[in-house]
Amino acid sequence: MTSTMNPTILNRHLEKDEIRPVYYLYGEETYLIEEAVRKIESRTISSDFKDFNCETYYGGSHTAEEIINAARTVPVMSQKRLIIVKEADRLSGGDLEGLASYLSNPSSSSCLVFIGEKVDRRKRFFVNLQKCGVAAQLNHPKERELPYWIRSLAERSHKDITRDAVTFLVEVVGGNLQEMYNEIEKVSIFIGDKSVIGLEDVEAVITELKAENVFDLIDSVGNKDAEKALNILQKMLASGEEHLKILGMIMYRFRLIVRAKEMLEKGLPPPEVGKKLGVRGFFLKGFLQQVNRFSLHELKGVFGQFLNADLALKSSRVPKKLILERLILDLCS
Repeated sequence: MTSTMNPTILNRHLEKDEIRPVYYLYGEETYLIEEAVRKIESRTISSDFKDFNCETYYGGSHTAEEIINAARTVPVMSQKRLIIVKEADRLSGGDLEGLASYLSNPSSSSCLVFIGEKVDRRKRFFVNLQKCGVAAQLNHPKERELPYWIRSLAERSHKDITRDAVTFLVEVVGGNLQEMYNEIEKVSIFIGDKSVIGLEDVEAVITELKAENVFDLIDSVGNKDAEKALNILQKMLASGEEHLKILGMIMYRFRLIVRAKEMLEKGLPPPEVGKKLGVRGFFLKGFLQQVNRFSLHELKGVFGQFLNADLALKSSRVPKKLILERLILDLCS
């Protein structure tokens, strides 16, 4: 292997290609790392003999000699053994050098999986690893990649998912796949035998009582009532709602308002607008009132503010609550 795999390429490799004798998985996305280990395990050892053929070690607590001995041990009633080394970036320089020698001639009857947060490509360990195995950096997916992963997560629960539901999840949950998996699992349980996850299912499970708070928050912004908007925000935060999810829900509602505004300006009847956007019945009247509180020029200007807030929540040292409060004040000004 000549380069580091990204999550998508690794996923395809684990589904189609022959399992390599060694893997190094690193990055911030714990779901992707755990899922990769699960797939490697399913293709390496039988669940009936897992206790005999799967061992876990920890960098800093176990030595290279212990890990190599485990990898060279003959499997029991299986073609391979699986050796997992967690916290691999805590392995000492001496241990890495010893493992580098093993990687020059790895056992064909073992799969050795290292899990860490980072890599040092200057060391001989990684040079040898690249020759016989796979290194994969597993960070949170980019926004354009999220629909692929959302569909994959739905398939894992034996469900299809509509495009509108995918769009909603991207906006509200964001790029943390562990959280995304948890939400899709909840929705799958909620819909039971139904085979397709729709927008209404996702909204019912994920937003629950919070949708009313977001509606009231945007109403207050439309009325330029900063005090009321900040009070609603405070209640949402006090209920334990995550900062990025609040921003995602606000962004999603504003996108709906923009789409409705454009449709109405093209002469589409309000009931048809509601049907296309999935806003029906009693809620349509209040939604259209919100649409009328903003000009199209105002609406298109807010998304730059959303982008700035999103970047600040992910990278700034400024308190997250303060970032959202500043956003609300800017929207109300």
